[in-house]
Parts: sequence; structure tokens; C-alpha cells
Amino acid sequence: MFLGKYLSRAIEDCYSEHEPDLFAGLSRLTLRRIRHFGFRHMVIDRCLGRSGIRVLGQKLMLGKMTDQECFARIRKARNRYYNQISEGLIVESYYAWWLFARHINRIWPEAKMAGIIRDPRTWIDSWKRHSPKRRKGASGDGILQPLLEPDSLNDRQWSPLWSDIGQTGRLAWDWSMVYRELQEAQNDSSQVRIFRFEDVFDAESGNRESLIRFISSHAERHYRILDLEIMGSPPVNESANTEYSWRAWPAAEARIVDRICGPLMRLYGYGTEPEWRELLAGESGR
Repeated sequence: MFLGKYLSRAIEDCYSEHEPDLFAGLSRLTLRRIRHFGFRHMVIDRCLGRSGIRVLGQKLMLGKMTDQECFARIRKARNRYYNQISEGLIVESYYAWWLFARHINRIWPEAKMAGIIRDPRTWIDSWKRHSPKRRKGASGDGILQPLLEPDSLNDRQWSPLWSDIGQTGRLAWDWSMVYRELQEAQNDSSQVRIFRFEDVFDAESGNRESLIRFISSHAERHYRILDLEIMGSPPVNESANTEYSWRAWPAAEARIVDRICGPLMRLYGYGTEPEWRELLAGESGR
């Protein structure tokens, strides 16, 4: 949301928006989005499960839609939206695009994708804080388009354990699924790059500037950076409440998260704290 709000002010000739076709209730924002995308896309097809980046991406991943049909639907909806924007550089800040990380250049050959990776422990706690029911049960999340699960993706490792690993374990599986896709896309394409959430808001790391330069630099044009300081340094969205801190987790939950996310989280510098190692070894884990 922060990037969608401020990137247009940090880069010349840039339009940025957060979740541009998300239905925001009965509001002026929703009416504006209906004008941009059309009533069918925003209301009829959304209700029927036929539109939306997450819906189409999951159908593609589950083999319920061909590449050609899926990409054509995305281009049709997005081109209507993009053609109403006068700026040369358009940035969508929308988490669901991760589903197309390995396909983005087949949809638009010169498109780029910047993935923002976050410590899975604070990512899990954030979901628990803001959507307490997410992954609370072993199934049933989502009405029109249920969330992906190991069974539907033929994940033989975690499918038999899905009912036993609890909400924390199931959210850890979500994190791992998202960032494995982004990591594989980054390995295959210079047009996809991952940046650490914590570093984007740390001026000393230099990653904030790296992120903006990556977004603003394209083969045919380099968009001028207007103001790096406008990105500011807002506080990291991490609760001080111990109820939502991994330091208060039971050792068994910590071990599940480390088992699911460990290799990838350590690749990005997460999970190296002595306290985390002590927690993993706690109780019956010694």
C-alpha cells in the first residue's frame, strides 16, 4: 500500500496504485474502479469467479485454465485500465501478481516485477493480527475462490500433515509457496528481483534506492527519480504485543515454521538470531 501511494511521487512520469481493481465496498473508490475496468469485470465476472489477478492466477496454477486464455483475459482487463492512464510508467502494487512471477514476460515482454520479501515470522503474525481466521481451519478459506492448499498442488510432503500443522504452519506454507515462486522467477529472469521489506525502509541499506532504480529503469527509457526521501522511513509494521511475537511462540510452532521456511528465510538473513536457535531447541527439541 505504501509503495502504491508514494512511487508516483518518487519517479517522474509514473502512475502507481495499490490493488487497482479490488472491490472496496459501496464507495466512491469502487465506482471509480468500475469506470476503469467496467461493470462486468468488477461485479459480474468477479461474482462468478472469472476475473481478478488472484482468481486467474490460481486457475492457471491449478491447470483449470490454459496459458493463452489466462493471459488474454489479463491483457484485456489491464489494457482497458492502462489506456486511461497518461503517465509512461505504470506500477501496480498488488500482492496477487506473485502468481504470475514466472509468466510476467509472456504477458508483457518488457514488464518487471519487484517482490518484497518479509521475515516469515512477522509475516505470519501480521496475518494473525489482521485476519485472525485466515488458515484457522484446515480448509474452507475463501468462498468464490478458496485459497491454494498442498493437496490441490500435489504437495506430497505437506498434504498429509495439513490438518496437524495448525494455523501457524499453514501460514508458513503460504509464505513458502509465494516466495519460492518469486525466487525461481528471479533465478530465471533479470526482470524479476526480490527486495527485503525491512531494507526498503532502511535508508542506510541502499536497498530503497536499488528498488526505485530497478522499477524506473527500462530498456527503452530510464525514468528520472525525483525524490528518494519521499519514501521516508515509516515504522516497520511489527506489533510490540508479545501475543504476536515469535519470541512467545511454543517451540513446536517455531520448529514447524523453520522446517517449512528455513532454507529460504535464511537465504535472506532471517532466522539467524541466537534466540531463534534456542527456541528451536527448546522443550523436547533438544
